[in-house]
Amino acid sequence: MNEVKEIPSSDWDLQRYLYTRDISSAPVISLLLKRVDVIYQPRDEREVLEVLRIAKEEGATVVPRGAGTSGYGGVLPPKDI
Repeated sequence: MNEVKEIPSSDWDLQRYLYTRDISSAPVISLLLKRVDVIYQPRDEREVLEVLRIAKEEGATVVPRGAGTSGYGGVLPPKDI
């Protein structure tokens, strides 16, 4: 998703690790995880739409996450993507 240059993003390993987890304590969840490839932090609706448009074109999976909400595995990236 190299086209999305102006939208804040990160491929920093620590941040990718943190976004691959939530507060759920089920140890089996860690076996099902794939590390996040990149994290985009769009600032407005236009940037959200741009990320989603390019993700669709490239066949990339998008896992939305709002302020780290959900502690039950719902925002974790599946391993098969």
